[in-house]
Amino acid sequence: MCLGTLLLNLSLAALLGLAPSLQAQQTAPTANPPAPQPPQAAPTLTVVSRAVVLDVVVTDGKGHPVKGLKKSDFALREDGAPQTLKSFEEHNSGAAATPEAGSKLPANTYTNLIAAPNSSASTVLLIDAENTDIDAQMYLHEQLVDYIRHMTPGTSMAIFVLAGRMHLVQGFTTDQQVLLEAINRRWAKPNLGFFEGGNSAYRHFRRDILHEGMQELGRYLAGFPGRKNLIWFNNPGMIADAYRIFAGDGEIVAVAAGTGLGPQAAGGVGPAGRGASNGAMPNGFLAYEEPWDLIGIPFRDTDNFNDDLSETTDVLTLSRVAVYPVDARGLIAGGSPHAIARAEVEDSYMSAIAEATGGKSFYSTNDLEQAVAEVVETGSNYYTVSYTPTNNNWNGKFRRIKVEINGQKLNLEYRKGYLARDREEQEQRHLAAAQRVSGKFIPTAETEAGKPPGVLIHRGPDESLQASMTLGAIPPTELIFAASLAPSEKIEKTGKKAALPRDNYLRPKFHSEPYRNYHVLYATDAATLGFRRTPDGIRHDQIDFVAVVYTGEGDVVNSLITSMHLDLSEASYLRLVQTGLIISQRIAVPVKGTYFLRLGIRDAAGDRVGAMELPLGDVKAGGAGAGQTVAP
Repeated sequence: MCLGTLLLNLSLAALLGLAPSLQAQQTAPTANPPAPQPPQAAPTLTVVSRAVVLDVVVTDGKGHPVKGLKKSDFALREDGAPQTLKSFEEHNSGAAATPEAGSKLPANTYTNLIAAPNSSASTVLLIDAENTDIDAQMYLHEQLVDYIRHMTPGTSMAIFVLAGRMHLVQGFTTDQQVLLEAINRRWAKPNLGFFEGGNSAYRHFRRDILHEGMQELGRYLAGFPGRKNLIWFNNPGMIADAYRIFAGDGEIVAVAAGTGLGPQAAGGVGPAGRGASNGAMPNGFLAYEEPWDLIGIPFRDTDNFNDDLSETTDVLTLSRVAVYPVDARGLIAGGSPHAIARAEVEDSYMSAIAEATGGKSFYSTNDLEQAVAEVVETGSNYYTVSYTPTNNNWNGKFRRIKVEINGQKLNLEYRKGYLARDREEQEQRHLAAAQRVSGKFIPTAETEAGKPPGVLIHRGPDESLQASMTLGAIPPTELIFAASLAPSEKIEKTGKKAALPRDNYLRPKFHSEPYRNYHVLYATDAATLGFRRTPDGIRHDQIDFVAVVYTGEGDVVNSLITSMHLDLSEASYLRLVQTGLIISQRIAVPVKGTYFLRLGIRDAAGDRVGAMELPLGDVKAGGAGAGQTVAP
C-alpha cells in the first residue's frame, strides 16, 4: 500500500470517525474487526521460501568497478554447496536519482517517510568523536571539507556524529553547499566526546554509546532504498581499549570462532587447525585466518564485544548497510613487533564489521579523502543477487558464503555469511513474548529509581522503542507511518486534586495549568507488520503506539501508550491489509509554552520501530498546519 492510499484511508477515517479510540495500556479486541468486504479478486497469500540477498561489489586489479557482468558470470556456494541464483540486478552510479522535492502532505499530517535522493546507493559519513582522539579529528575534518568541495556532483550523502549519542547532522542530500555547511556545524567539528578516560566506567559508557548508536543508525537507514555505504571514521585503538580486546604486553583476549579455544596463557598456542598461531607473532599474540569471525572468551569484556558485534551487524545487514571503517589516525608507523601485533589486533574489530556487512576496512593510510572517494565510487556500482539455500536445517549455526566470477580473477566485497536461525522457533518466541507482555513501557507521574517524574519507565527488553522515543533521537524508519493531528479548540483545566485527563500522565506541575487535547490519528500499512501465523491459521501481533510530549529542554510533560493485540483470521488479515491499520489517541498539552511531540510505533512480532518528532507550534487549530514534504 502506497503512502498516498494510506493517507486517503487516514483522512476518511478522520472525517467519518471510524478510527477506534482505545484506552491506553488496554488490549484491543481480538475478535475479527469489522471492515469493508474484500473485492471478489482478493489477493491470495502464498508461503515463499527463505531467500538470502547479497550486494556484491566487483572491482578489477586497479580497484575500478567492473560493470556489465551477467547472471551467468556469477557462481555462488554456501558451505561449499552450489546455489542457484534466483534474482540478479546491476546497479551503477550513472542511474537516475530520485528527485529530492516531493508532494505536500495534507495540513496537520506528518510522516516518518523521508525522501532519499538516490534509490540505488547512498553514502553516510560517520564521525566517531567518542572513539577518535582530537588530533585525528582535526586532520579528518580538513580532509572531509576538501572532499566535499570536490565531490562528484549528484552524490547522495548524509552526515552523522557519535558524541554522547548518535547525532544526525545532515540528512541525505546531493547539495554540496548544504553538506559543506553541515560539516562545519558544531557537532561535526572536532570535539573531545563525552567519556574520555581508561577506567572501567568510562569504557562501559563508550561501549554502550557505540553499540546503541550503531543500532539506532541502522534502524534509521532501514527506511531508505538501496545500498547504504557507511564510512565510519574512528581510532581502532580506542575501541579495542573500550572492549579490553587487549590489556597490555603479552595479553590478548580475542580468538577465532568455531575452534573450541578457551582462555590462553601468555605465549599459549591454540589447537591445531583454523585458529592456530602462525608462529610469527610475539609472545601472547595469536593470529587467525579470519579475524572478522571472533568470539570472546569468558574473562575481561570481550563477551560484550561479541554480543555487540552480532547485534550491530544484524541490524546493519537487514538495513542493507555496508560498513567501511576508516582509521582516522592516518599512517601507522612500524615500531616494535609488539606494536605491530597490537595494531593488527586493534584493526580486528574494524575488519569484523566490514566483512560481516559486505564493506572494507581502511587502515594506516594518510589519504582519508581518497578513501572516501574510493568507497563512493565502488560502493555505488554493485550487483544484487539472491538465492534460496538448499540446506533447510535452520540450526542457528553460521553458514559461509562464497561468490566467484566464472573465469575471472576479480576482487569481490560482500557479506561472507549469516546465522541460520530457525524462523519458526523465532516466530514462536516473538509471539510468546507479545502475548505475555502488555504495555511494556508504562508512563508514570511517580519517581522511580531516581528517575525524573513523568519519564517513560522501562518495563521490558524493548530498548529500541525506549531509545526511539527520546527527544532529538534519530527517528527510526523500520516502520513507515503517517499521523494526523487535530487540536481541540476547547481549553480545559484540571485542579490539583481533580482527576487527570483519561489515559494521560500529565506531570503534577501542569495539573493546575490550562491544557488543550490533541487527537492523534495513526495509520500504517498492515502488510509491513510482522504478523506471526500459528498452525491454526491465526495471525498474531502486538502493536504499541506511544506519544510523548516534551519541553524544548527535553523534560517529559505528558505521555501515553496504547497496546493493540491482534489475533486475526486470514480473511480478517487480508481486509486489514486492504484498509491499513488506523488507531487514535488523545493527549493533553499545556497551552502556555513551547512543546514537541514524539510519536512512535513498535511491531512486537517483527521487532521493528518507527518514530517521528514534530514541534506542536506547527500544528494549527482548524487544520491549517504546515505539513511536511515527502517523496511522491
